[in-house]
Amino acid sequence: MSELRSIDIYLVGAAFKPGAYAVSALSTITNALFASGGPNEVGSLRNIQLKRNGKLVKEFDLYSLLLKGDTSNDVRLQQGDVIFIPLLKATVQVSGSVQRPGKFEIKEGEKISDLYEYAGFQNVNGRLEINEIDLENSERKTEIYSLNDKNILDRLLKGSDAFYITNSSNLLSKTMGITGEVNFPGTYSINDGDTILSIIERAGGLKDSAYTIGAVFTRADVATMQKVGFQKSAEILEKAMSDSIMSAKANTDSASYTVIREIIDRLKNQEPNGRQVVEIDAFMLKSDPRLNFSVHDGDNLFIPQRVESVSVMGEVMNQVTLAYKNDLGIADYIELSGGLGKNADKSRIFIIQPNGQSITFNNKLFGRQFSNVVLPGSTIFVSREIDSFNWMELTSIITPILSDLALSAAAVAAINNN
Repeated sequence: MSELRSIDIYLVGAAFKPGAYAVSALSTITNALFASGGPNEVGSLRNIQLKRNGKLVKEFDLYSLLLKGDTSNDVRLQQGDVIFIPLLKATVQVSGSVQRPGKFEIKEGEKISDLYEYAGFQNVNGRLEINEIDLENSERKTEIYSLNDKNILDRLLKGSDAFYITNSSNLLSKTMGITGEVNFPGTYSINDGDTILSIIERAGGLKDSAYTIGAVFTRADVATMQKVGFQKSAEILEKAMSDSIMSAKANTDSASYTVIREIIDRLKNQEPNGRQVVEIDAFMLKSDPRLNFSVHDGDNLFIPQRVESVSVMGEVMNQVTLAYKNDLGIADYIELSGGLGKNADKSRIFIIQPNGQSITFNNKLFGRQFSNVVLPGSTIFVSREIDSFNWMELTSIITPILSDLALSAAAVAAINNN
C-alpha cells in the first residue's frame, strides 16, 4: 500500500502547463506529460530531461511512444523529480503524399531513412523533392529524387529542410513559381489538389512587408484566352474599317487609316501577361475556401512590398507618380498631375487597383466621395478622346481595346516599379 502514496514532481520549461503536480508513486514520465498537456508549441518532444537531485537522470524521446508504441524508454518517477522540457532545436517539414504530413523534430545524426518512418511514406515509386534552406541568405535549393533511390537514404537531415512527396515517379514534375515577399521564394513542385494557400505555406508564408492586394498572379491559360480576345478584336476592327470605307458615308483620310492600321497591328502582335485577379491573404483563404483555388503547372505568383504611391497616366498634363494620401480622391490626384490634357476623354477615366481590377469613372462619378477606391499602388488612367475617328463609327470598338492594353501594362508596371 505504501507504493500507492502520492509524490510531488515538477514540470518546467516549454511545457503546456508548467508547475508542481501530485501524482501516483507508480507514475512514469509519460503519465506526467499526458496529465499536464505535454510540451507547448515550441517545446521539444525528443529531448525531455528527467532530473533528480540536480542531476540529469534520463533523456526521454516521446517519438518512441507516439510513433512506434515503444515504452521501454519510460522511467518511474520519484519524490521531488523535475521534468524539464527544452526548446525545439531543429525541425523539418514534410508535405504531400504521406500518411503523417507536418513538422517533425529531428536529432543530430538522423537520416532520410528515419524520416520515411516518421512521416509514413506510402509509395516507393513516388518522387521526393528536397528543399534546403539557407537561413542566413534566405536562399533555397531544390533537388528531386525517386523514392526508391537508396543512395539518399543515408543523407543526414538538417534543420529547416523541407520535403515534398508526390505519387508520380516522373521527375519532370509540374511546378509553379513564387517570388517577392515570401520567406523562401523559388520554384515549387505541385501535385493534384495543391492550392495557392498550400504553396504559400510551403514557401514559408508571407513576410510582414507583403502587400497582398498587389499580388500579381499569372497563368498561361489566361494569357491564351486574352490573346484570342485580342485577335478577335483585331478581326472585328478590320471588318468595321472595311465596311466603313466601302460605305457611302466614309470620309477616309490617309492619316486616320494609318492610325487604325497601327491599332490592328498592335492587337495582333500583343502578348498578354495572363494576369488573373486572386486573393492571397491567408485569413481570407481560410475563411472562404472558394477563394483558395487550385494551382496549375506554369503558374507564377509575385507578391510585392507595400507601396505608398499612386500613378497618374494617359491624357494628363504631366504623367507622374505621387505619394499616397488616404484623404485624396481621383480628382485630387489628376489635379496634382497638372490636370487633364486637351485630348482627354472625361467620360472614360479608369482607376486600376493593385490587384488588377479596374473601375470606370465618368463625369457624374468624378469626385472625392470615391477616394476609398484609390488604394496604395493604384494607377489612374485617362483615356484619349477619339472624336476624330467618329466618321468610322468605331469609337465603341477602339476605346475598350486601347483601354485593355493600356490598363494591363500600367497596373503591372506600377506594382513592379514600386
